[in-house]
Amino acid sequence: MLNGQLLQKAHNMVETNRTWMNEALFKEIEDLFLKSTLHYYSNSKITPFRGGPLLQSVAEVLMKKAKKIYNDQLKYMAYSAHETGIIAFFTSMQIYNTSLIPDFAACIMTELYEEEDGTYTVDILYKRSLKEEVQVLELPWCGTVCNFETFINWSNNIAVKDWEKECGLRREENFSELQQRRAVIFLSVALIVAITGLCILSVMYYQLKTLIKLKIPD
Repeated sequence: MLNGQLLQKAHNMVETNRTWMNEALFKEIEDLFLKSTLHYYSNSKITPFRGGPLLQSVAEVLMKKAKKIYNDQLKYMAYSAHETGIIAFFTSMQIYNTSLIPDFAACIMTELYEEEDGTYTVDILYKRSLKEEVQVLELPWCGTVCNFETFINWSNNIAVKDWEKECGLRREENFSELQQRRAVIFLSVALIVAITGLCILSVMYYQLKTLIKLKIPD
């Protein structure tokens, strides 16, 4: 509902004769929505699964760039995400608040700088909407100019280490063993059924042959 109203306002498509919506009601709905975003991924058990993968992916790109694994000509890499993805990304870095709620065309810029002494630093820049200026975000655990190793360590710590274990999934090798056991059981049952069937057919054939002999005179 709110998203539809925001779209109408952004494109000047608000109905002038509508009676069911006014600015006061719109503001109340918007405030409730903003408060709800604070709890999207605030649970420490959920954060690694939602914002963690994107944060780790960004960290891996920066790591490869710093280690010269990428071509020197690579200067820019882009991701596309919904507003919930941006909220999850911010939450994983412990910086999300309602003032950062993404508007249309919101943009996060994670920049890697090589300092004069050969070390690297990371800046997080954010343009919340087309109408707002770019702002430098301060990480509570790292500051506005973040030490590269600190950023990488944070990303590694927030990321999910073992998806199969955390999600309660069976590992591929265990699943293969289970399939093999089921196949052996199936083949064993099929073999028993086949042997039993042959035995029954043999008995029936013998009985039929005996019956025919009894009916045919010498």
